[in-house]
Amino acid sequence: MKTYDIKGMSCAACVSRVEKAALSVEGVVSASASLVTNSLSVEGGNDNQIIRAVQKAGYGASLSDGKINLGKDNIKKTAVRLAVSTVILLPIMYLSMGGMLGLPVPVKGAPNGAIQAALCLICLAVNGIFFVSGTKGLLHGSPNMDTLITVGSGASFIYSVAALISEFSGSGEKMLYFESAAMIPVFVTIGKLLEAVSRLKTSDALSGLMSMMPETASLKTGEGIKTIPVSEIKPGMSLVVAPGETIPADGTVTEGFTSVDESMLTGESVPVEKTAGDRVSAATVNGAGRVIFTAEKTGSDTTHAKIIKLVADASSSKAPVGRLADRIAAVFVPSVLAVGLVTAIVWFLVSKEIATSLSYGISVLVVSCPCALGLATPVAITVGCGLGAKHGILFRSAEALEQAGKIERAVLDKTGTVTEGRPSVVCSEGDERLYTVALALEAPSEHPLGRAVADFCSDKAELLQITDFTSLPGSGVSGSLDGKKLTGGSIKYMLGAGFDIKNYADKAKELEKSGSTVLAFAENETVCGIVALADSIKPDSAASVGELKSEGIEVFMLTGDSDGPARLIAGKAGIDSVASGILPDGKAKFVSSLRAGGFTAMVGDGINDAPALASADIGFAMAGGTDIAAGAADVLLMNDSLRDFVASIRISKKTLGIIRQNLFWAFAYNLIGIPLAAGCFATLGMHLSPVFCAAVMSVSSIIVVTNSLRINMLDIYKPMPKKARNRKEAERMEVTLKVDGMMCSRCEAHVKNALEKCPQVKSAQADHNTGMVRVELKKNVPTEKLRKIISEAGYTPVE
Repeated sequence: MKTYDIKGMSCAACVSRVEKAALSVEGVVSASASLVTNSLSVEGGNDNQIIRAVQKAGYGASLSDGKINLGKDNIKKTAVRLAVSTVILLPIMYLSMGGMLGLPVPVKGAPNGAIQAALCLICLAVNGIFFVSGTKGLLHGSPNMDTLITVGSGASFIYSVAALISEFSGSGEKMLYFESAAMIPVFVTIGKLLEAVSRLKTSDALSGLMSMMPETASLKTGEGIKTIPVSEIKPGMSLVVAPGETIPADGTVTEGFTSVDESMLTGESVPVEKTAGDRVSAATVNGAGRVIFTAEKTGSDTTHAKIIKLVADASSSKAPVGRLADRIAAVFVPSVLAVGLVTAIVWFLVSKEIATSLSYGISVLVVSCPCALGLATPVAITVGCGLGAKHGILFRSAEALEQAGKIERAVLDKTGTVTEGRPSVVCSEGDERLYTVALALEAPSEHPLGRAVADFCSDKAELLQITDFTSLPGSGVSGSLDGKKLTGGSIKYMLGAGFDIKNYADKAKELEKSGSTVLAFAENETVCGIVALADSIKPDSAASVGELKSEGIEVFMLTGDSDGPARLIAGKAGIDSVASGILPDGKAKFVSSLRAGGFTAMVGDGINDAPALASADIGFAMAGGTDIAAGAADVLLMNDSLRDFVASIRISKKTLGIIRQNLFWAFAYNLIGIPLAAGCFATLGMHLSPVFCAAVMSVSSIIVVTNSLRINMLDIYKPMPKKARNRKEAERMEVTLKVDGMMCSRCEAHVKNALEKCPQVKSAQADHNTGMVRVELKKNVPTEKLRKIISEAGYTPVE
């Protein structure tokens, strides 16, 4: 995906034209333009061809240098243009309207009109940006909002000049509209300025992130400390960070001890202690200690830079909810031009007066507002993504932000999501070889259980290097040592591999019932012993699960662990449905099977759970504060907390609500404003002048932007009022059972048919890969009755 800086976009029609131009280039797969960031994101295609296509459509285009344009420079230019325009407009208004107000007007008649014409021409020239853009759009067959202003204001000026010439010819005093011709662009400029300021506020989170990086860094050299620009930092440099300074790059601490404020990454304000060997991230703030660290990632490779890009990309992407507005915007301006022309013709036929018909026609052109339509969705998306980023919740796209509010089912991985993910050994039993075998096998492992075992055994045995190390995800590990084969893994895996663990079976069952995960280790065919580990539940997991349930969301826990420990953790967290003993590929199949019953989210670590995350309707990854590249996830939770998963759902629902309000206003405004301006209700004394229409049009965009800013008022951690479920949800009863013995699709069909013969069962779905059976009930039925049916069918229901 490449990004281009675009100049000249002023409304939704411009966005549509730019996207259409990019999509016309051979090889372009997708294109998304944003009014908020003045950018175009394109997948595929040739850079030069894309730029030429956009320029041909009447807009400026260049390959982005990576800097995000929030329009601050444009605000200054607009403010200066408005000030100059206002100074010129005031004497025009005095000359045209002073007499009606009883004020002395020094010049009257045709000379008065000539002065107005000269001042008006200067005012139009000052606001030439509208006329250049509008004329370009018209000539390129892509009229935009500026085209409407150009035609409206230009028609007023041309008519007034013609009337003034007629006056000088001696045909009598005529009605002049120079003040309208000048006031239209001035009022639009006022609206554009207020809109730009409001839009800048919607990007507060983004601009805040961009301002966090320091401009200089302290480089440690053989001659002392040297100050260098941050842009000159290279990986491998040794940098010094004094107390209170901002860390300029990602790296690893080599000297010193301190605490670092990482709220930029995680949203948590509690400082994190750092010492030699710990990682630090760019844009985080050093506490009271002085540290030296080695730079590893700099510039656009830092976590901070990736967060900015992710938030900017999400803000400039399109949400499905805004597609209707996009389709309407594509034909909006040409339609308004046609309506304005028809209005002018009809009123000329009715009134026989050019001035009257011109007034109504211009009013139609000026009152219509494609800007409100174009801003309705993107500004709300920008604010929503920014609010999430402030709290360590990163949405990869506008679509992810929208989908988070649709979740009906949530599947939570156990280790690292519901629990801390830092298991420790609670018990071990075996012969003298146990610690040597366990240490040799688990030392190369990256799995949390393996690391915990290796740490436990490290002071009890000497580390011996094994060969042919093999790790089977979710099962076990193996390797060779001095010609002997070493094997380790879960009790289920070891039994399946043919190992005899009868000497440890009773102890293993006892430990599993207490909630521990039990691993066995063997040398050749002889089991050396067992090691039991336990993980603790996160402090906020139970409360978060309760809030999910109160939102009407079904919660499932998924784990490769054995059933005993899994159900103990689930019970503590308040989770009723548990799928245990599931391998990584089985997790993906389990999540896929749930999608048939409702919009399903998967929450995991983003790496081990990648297949399951990809199989869900939407995936959430606990990114651990620095892993921005957690690839398969749609949403990254930087703070490793389930409460942020709940908060992301609230942000989504609030943002969607605001978008719907914005779209309603944008459509309602145009549906009411255009008929009023066209004089449809003139017989009732209701008519809008061109000047009033320009003012109202400007206000309509400001209302949309200001309404979007209300998203920032949301307390994302405050539970929403408990909502009553709809009748369908209330009547739907579902039971999920774990069943052993299903080996193939025929077994699935056998279990399904047996259950569906029960009068109270509406439907049943069985999956032999996961061993899970979901039963949807017509009426409540005891679970024991369902288990009995499964047993009679020849299979074993698991407690």
